[in-house]
Amino acid sequence: MTFIFRTIFWLSAAIVILPPGSRLGGEEIADFRDFDLEHELRSAAISAWSVATTAAGSCDENPEFCKSATKLWVTGWETIAEIANQSRQDAAETEARMKTASNSHENTTD
Repeated sequence: MTFIFRTIFWLSAAIVILPPGSRLGGEEIADFRDFDLEHELRSAAISAWSVATTAAGSCDENPEFCKSATKLWVTGWETIAEIANQSRQDAAETEARMKTASNSHENTTD
């Protein structure tokens, strides 16, 4: 069952990402002015909604699945937040070192 959902997801993603000419086997580069973005986004939204409702139905059948998925979701966002905070701290430390180096360089040239 999971294989079917993954297949549907990846085929939907390919439909949205690939230009129309590539999907139809065309050899020319597709012109994006001929590309119906509204239709493609609507199709992607419908597919995403379908996957979400299927996943929500899975929670009724298997509560452990939902607990694990929720834990994975929270852990993922916590990790992203930690990486962002670490990057911010590293940037602040680098900026402080650059100011210190600049100040010491100015003091030695005076």
